[in-house]
Amino acid sequence: LMTVFGVRLIARICSNAFFGFAYNYLGNSFFFCNAIVTLLSIIFALFTVDLPSPPAKERPGLRQSISVAASAIKETGLQRLIISDFIVSLCPSIEAGLKYFYIGVLSFTNTDLSIRKLVQEACFLLGIFAMGTCLKDVSRNWFLKFIYFSIAFWNLALIVVIDHHDFFPISSTVLAIGHSGIFSLLLEMKILPLMGIFMENCPKNLEGF
Repeated sequence: LMTVFGVRLIARICSNAFFGFAYNYLGNSFFFCNAIVTLLSIIFALFTVDLPSPPAKERPGLRQSISVAASAIKETGLQRLIISDFIVSLCPSIEAGLKYFYIGVLSFTNTDLSIRKLVQEACFLLGIFAMGTCLKDVSRNWFLKFIYFSIAFWNLALIVVIDHHDFFPISSTVLAIGHSGIFSLLLEMKILPLMGIFMENCPKNLEGF
């Protein structure tokens, strides 16, 4: 799973690395070129990807699947984890508002936005690498608590970026990009343990439910 995510992120890093520069050079023609490249990529995938057919096995109905999944959640004691992650996920996304702030207040150029996205993707990849190496033996219970606290603290640090970015000796652009990168790293380090926990406790034949 980490290999798949890692390969996809490397591809996204490569694409984001050239987005701002390509748009500055090509202007609106960039979108036409992007559409053509996407079409060619899909055609290439259609003629090269040949996935083996999965072995035939009996799939339970929807009602039975819900019953089995609910029983598995109750037996493994994952209710509190699901509820806590649901509550955290209720926090509204401010990504769109931040983009307007970066462009309107901090005067981000297309290149700056591209670099910010590139740093975010690189931090995602760093999170995958860290979870698969130096942090793989850490207690998930305490680690998730620490990550949730870190995300909350780093959200509060956003106030510094928005209201007090002029008081720091480093440029506002570097401050904003650094904040986005570390926040992306924390999010990735939250998602991977959750995915691992649910995959380990998933009942047989309910992998795609």
